[in-house]
Amino acid sequence: GEDEARQGENGGSTHTEAAGTSISSGNRRSSVWSPQTFPIPPPYPPKLLDESESEVIRKGLPTDKSLCPICHRTRVNPAASTSGYVFCYRCIVMHIRTNGETCPLTGMHCPESRVVRLFEPTAAAEGPDLRDGQISGQGTSS
Repeated sequence: GEDEARQGENGGSTHTEAAGTSISSGNRRSSVWSPQTFPIPPPYPPKLLDESESEVIRKGLPTDKSLCPICHRTRVNPAASTSGYVFCYRCIVMHIRTNGETCPLTGMHCPESRVVRLFEPTAAAEGPDLRDGQISGQGTSS
């Protein structure tokens, strides 16, 4: 008892395995597993509207995820609605201005101010390759 208490004070290790308690090792303290150590998983995607409720769904959703569900073309300036679905920025804003502040796929409330512009890397936007300390395409001068 007394020796174990001294050992904990003098840099020895004391371990407790009950959930939510701590492990002390010298002067360090680290928490043992607890429900708060893991992030909350994302919610399930919202349910899509029925075909009778949405012209966009009536037209059919593209199978290619890189296409805008409204115009069925490769997304330009991708933007997410409050439901998380991604559209061309122009398509989602025009839909909101024309049809009211709702997501065209889920019917969730989606004011224009809550549309989030997304930035996807492209070959041109990635910038120079600096892994070797040089800009790619430029050799070292001899």
